[in-house]
Amino acid sequence: LYSRNAYIANNETQNLIARIPTPFVSNLVVNTVGAYSGGYQLITCADIPDEYHGFGNDSIPWSGGEVELTLVEGSVTTVKTHRIKTTDAANNTVLVAVNSWGTIPVDGTVGLLAFKDIIDQNSGEQLLLEGPITYFFGSPASVSSSEMVFDPDDVLLGVSSSKLQVASIVGGRGVGQSRRIASVITSNSTIAVVTFEEPWRVLPDSDSVLNFGKLSDHYAIYGNKFDAQPSATGDEHSASAGVSLWGSSGNMDIVNNTFSELRTAIPITPYGSSEGEANVGTMCQSMFNFIYSNRFENCRTDITRNNASSNPPTDVDVTFLGNVFRGNHSTGALYAFLSSSLTADLADAGNISVWQDNTVVNAATVVMDSTELANQIWINNILHSANSVGWSIANGNTVALRGNTWTGVSASYAGTLPSGVLELPIRMINIGGSGTATGEVPIWNSGTSPMDWSASTTNSWLRLLKSSGSIPDENSQDVLSFELESDAAPAAGSQAVITVTGEGQTKQITVYFSGVQFSDGDGAVLVDLSIFESGSRVRATVEDLGTPENPRTGEFRNLGELNITEELIVPGLANHAYRFVFEVYDDTSAAWVTNRSFTVNRQR
Repeated sequence: LYSRNAYIANNETQNLIARIPTPFVSNLVVNTVGAYSGGYQLITCADIPDEYHGFGNDSIPWSGGEVELTLVEGSVTTVKTHRIKTTDAANNTVLVAVNSWGTIPVDGTVGLLAFKDIIDQNSGEQLLLEGPITYFFGSPASVSSSEMVFDPDDVLLGVSSSKLQVASIVGGRGVGQSRRIASVITSNSTIAVVTFEEPWRVLPDSDSVLNFGKLSDHYAIYGNKFDAQPSATGDEHSASAGVSLWGSSGNMDIVNNTFSELRTAIPITPYGSSEGEANVGTMCQSMFNFIYSNRFENCRTDITRNNASSNPPTDVDVTFLGNVFRGNHSTGALYAFLSSSLTADLADAGNISVWQDNTVVNAATVVMDSTELANQIWINNILHSANSVGWSIANGNTVALRGNTWTGVSASYAGTLPSGVLELPIRMINIGGSGTATGEVPIWNSGTSPMDWSASTTNSWLRLLKSSGSIPDENSQDVLSFELESDAAPAAGSQAVITVTGEGQTKQITVYFSGVQFSDGDGAVLVDLSIFESGSRVRATVEDLGTPENPRTGEFRNLGELNITEELIVPGLANHAYRFVFEVYDDTSAAWVTNRSFTVNRQR
């Protein structure tokens, strides 16, 4: 289904019980365990009886079933549970799913095996958004603002139009946008013309890649309490979950909820679909979801990201994009705060996720990561785990780290560590006014090893005061400083570029000489009006934009027509951001025309 604009709030569940599978074949002796390969291991055991549940040889079902393995190592006995991929009762083998970090020993320590019954695969899911899948994955032949044309050889022609409800750009120009489909019209079975309910903000082109299908979109899930029982958090599989995003989702706000004693509080699973009529193996997506200020209490895993597909496409551009996890609080995660697992074919499918201001206390593991993910940003999180390593970063991950605090671990990070990562939180800065103007830009290292940096500029009117330094790690910073001498001041509106390098990376800062100067005493802003042509008629307004926490709109101060031979002094601008708009009178059209605008941030 395509569902959108839903508000689900202030509901509560208590002690919801998920059915746990029970054994129907027990105490089978394990003969051999094969080596780990591609997420599976093959187990050969004693004869699998035919009479159980009335199933004959090679007919024991596997979907939803499990095996329980008893491992004996010296005096220590442990029990592990694995999902069944396939069984071959004729040859007494079973293929089971295994995580690369928890493989089954092949040295004979596995003693006994038990088959467990089939359960309702949705048992224990409390709020399930399932079904929005992708039916087409491809690129258009031509594009306009509200229409696309597909060539006759494109498989889009074979998909029922009732299943094409939303188009999402997952690769190339315009990535991240979604639009509702108004119509799909085929012409003599040769071309398909797709029109949309609203135009694209950034127009895609013929190299853009789109998913067509269904989507759960614009939900507000607020202030609910999702509660299960401790039995859901053990090794026994169940589908116990609070909010399950299964399939394509976008713009979902999951805010101020409490999740208690669930197997997985929020599983995010944009799975690879094999249900497309036209091209099997299309991929769903999860974009711009906002998970904020939730509480996770004694769940097995708080958040999972995986694609849950044995047949994903190999050319997916984006599956996870722009998801933000901010201000959440986790206590006592029995397995992990975050478990991330995508198949190798989706190595670049996780583009830009932000994890900020989260607090994790007493987690068995903070991040259980087996996936190559791009552009994972972790900022100012407070993280505690009894594990020896906070985050073992998977090979191929690209991460940016800033201000994270780890306790209870012997090493914050392990695995494939990012070296020095150059970050410039400010890419454009305004300086100006009369006399000497100065500016400072922070330099960050978002990696895990020390980084040396240096800066240079070719603009003669800008002098660097500090142009090099070293930053040890994510919890430190340095400052690039520069000044503008009055005898070298350029015309208002001039720009200079500062180039910063570090660890083989190069980034640039644009310095804009606006003619604006701030007074530290009374919150006054001074504007050098020589930026306007002599003799011009100029008038101005100032809009109070408020703060990020309390934004404002429509609060204007009219400054009237200005004397451009003098500096403009605007007092009393403090603690907010302000937008200055200047208009120049055009004699030809006999009208006031906006000439320029800029924003001044006076927050302290």
